[in-house]
Order: sequence, then structure tokens, then C-alpha cells
Amino acid sequence: MGEKVKIPQNVADAIEKLRKVHSVYGVVAAVAKNKSEYPTLSNSIDALLVWTHEEEGDGYNADRLIQALVNGYEIEPKYKVGDWVANLDGSNIFPKGDVKVVEVGAVEKQYIRPFGDKAWGLPIHHLRHATSEEIKAEKERQKWAEIEPGDVLIHKVTGEYGTFDELAEPFAMIRSSRSSSSFAWNKEHCVLYAKKVNKDV
Repeated sequence: MGEKVKIPQNVADAIEKLRKVHSVYGVVAAVAKNKSEYPTLSNSIDALLVWTHEEEGDGYNADRLIQALVNGYEIEPKYKVGDWVANLDGSNIFPKGDVKVVEVGAVEKQYIRPFGDKAWGLPIHHLRHATSEEIKAEKERQKWAEIEPGDVLIHKVTGEYGTFDELAEPFAMIRSSRSSSSFAWNKEHCVLYAKKVNKDV
């Protein structure tokens, strides 16, 4: 038996209704003919017709319908704007860069568009909801992507100020206003206070 495919909830509902009265072959035949001997199932056939004629990155959904009927299926998770998503296999979500998760900026039938980059479509059936740990790590990555040497940071615990030099994971190397030597602050305790200024703080 092959791998289960992911399908939208409305497609799963249509399959379930048709399978109550049709064999696997009967479902395929009903969709192919756009007709069932049971008139009450016309809406289910319409739903499958629309879906099977949609093209995705790896081919038309007609093949996925056959796979769903033969191998079984899982329901695609529902996403909304503001959710965070990751690739099913945990790989980078974009071909370039080290981004593991993105915030959903727009939701379409088969794709989500990342927040701030709506030209890029990510197929829903390749995605899952990101974990809280993944979201925290991405927010931290975004924070440090905006911090540059010379920016002024404040330590959340001690209230001290310092000028950022460089990252030395998991620390930020800081120059104090009282000394030219560098010392390490835990990254989690750092907050950006001011962007780079002409003179040290």
C-alpha cells in the first residue's frame, strides 16, 4: 500500500459521501462522467471535479484522487493569516537562506503566501504548523538579522547599555560605555535600544 496523500477537508467530505454508495471504481467513473445514479450526490461530484482539474506543483489532483481512494488520505491542516508554518520534512522553507518557518500572510486554495513576501507561494500539502520552539527560534533569527555592529543594546535583567560588536553563539559580544574591552551577554537578554550612532554610547 502506498503513502497516504493530503487532501482538503471539502474533498474528503465529498469522497466519504460518494464511498457510501460507490466502489472506488464507481467514484472515479462518477467524477469522469460528471454524473451519479444518485442525484443528491451532485454537489460532491462537483467538488471533486473542481479539485481534480486544479494543477499543483507536482501534477494535477486527478492522480491524487486515485491515490486517496486506493491508499487513504489525511486532511490538510487549515491555516489562517498569522499562523506559522514549516516544511513537513523540517528542511528550509525557501530554496535559499536558512529560514525554517514563516508567518502566513495570505491563504489561497492550495497555497499560503508568507507575510511580507506574497509573491512566493508555498503548497499547503507540503506544510505543517510550526512548533512553539521553531517559532521562537525564527523570531530570534529575525531579531538578530536586524541588529548590526554599532547598534546599542540594553540588557533586560541588569538594565546596562552596551554597543554590539558581533555574535558568538549563544552570546552577543558587547563593548561597554565604560571600557573598550568586549564582554558576552546571553542573546536572550539583549534588546535593541537604538540603531548605530556616530559615537559609542
